[in-house]
Amino acid sequence: MDAADEFRPAPRTGLVLALGGALLLGGCATLSSASGSNGDGDIAVWDLTHSAGVESEDRVLVVGVTRLDCASGFTGEPLPPQVVYEDDRVVVTIDVEPLTGDAHTCQSNPVEPATVMLDESLGERDLVDGACLEGDAAGTSHCEDPVRWTP
Repeated sequence: MDAADEFRPAPRTGLVLALGGALLLGGCATLSSASGSNGDGDIAVWDLTHSAGVESEDRVLVVGVTRLDCASGFTGEPLPPQVVYEDDRVVVTIDVEPLTGDAHTCQSNPVEPATVMLDESLGERDLVDGACLEGDAAGTSHCEDPVRWTP
């Protein structure tokens, strides 16, 4: 275990709800898959804010994004997602703006709302958090199951 692993934030608790269009009107970032992340951001994980409302024909997803690393209780602005369309899954990876400064405490980081616009409907494919497939996020409690929705 290295020093970075020793100071991972505790698993987040709580629930983000989308009530009608309120989440979209409350300062939510709208992210287009056409301008995928350029890798200049920091690792984040995401969850659907209302997975029961997702349907196969959907091309718009409302998600809650949380910075993975210790950040003194700061998630920051979600960056445009990277979206990969495969035969059996749609993989969405969303980074957050890079941190500034050197020392950060490790309380949990807040969930930042974002809207992901897909170029294709989900169809009969799983929806997967790409940060959970490899790298630092893969071994965390946030990524015990990288599948965020199954048709």
